Parts: sequence; structure tokens; C-alpha cells
Amino acid sequence: MCLSISNVYEVVVTMNMYDLRDIESEVDKIKDWLTWSKIGDKFIYYRGFLAGDMKEEDPKVVRLAIRIQEVVNELYENKTVTLTQRKVDEESYEYIAIRT
Repeated sequence: MCLSISNVYEVVVTMNMYDLRDIESEVDKIKDWLTWSKIGDKFIYYRGFLAGDMKEEDPKVVRLAIRIQEVVNELYENKTVTLTQRKVDEESYEYIAIRT
């Protein structure tokens, strides 16, 4: 895996048809990042509107949003990362974990 100049590793989370295997694959990307990241490295773990996506009609979108949020919240509670977000447009954000 390659870091960009700004030390941001991105998970491309799109709202395609996710099955459970795909969801865990996205979670594995976060776990992989933790193995080689350094303090201050940033990771975009979600793009979209996370709170809204948890209420989507498509159950696969809901499962993905909830699972990603569970993993990231656990990392935050364990003080492994801090969390921030950046507004991209009126309906979209980048959710960013920063390694501590």
C-alpha cells in the first residue's frame, strides 16, 4: 500500500451492493492501516453522510455504515485514533481517523 504525500490512506466506500464479505473487507482495510500507520497518519474511512446512511432503505448500505462506525468507535474509545470530518458538499462528508 502506498501513502500519498499528505499521509492519507483512503478507503473507497461506495454505496454499491455490499454483502457481508464485502463489508468485512472494508473493515480489514482499516485494520491493515493500523498495522503500518504512524502517529499523525490520516485515514479516510467513509465518504457520504454516515448518520443518514445508517437510516437508508437499502439494508446493505445500513449494514456497511453501522459496521464501519462500530469499528471506528472502538478504535476511538481505545484511544488508537482521534476522529474528525470534512464537509465535501451539502450532503457529503469525509470521515477521517487520525492515528494517535
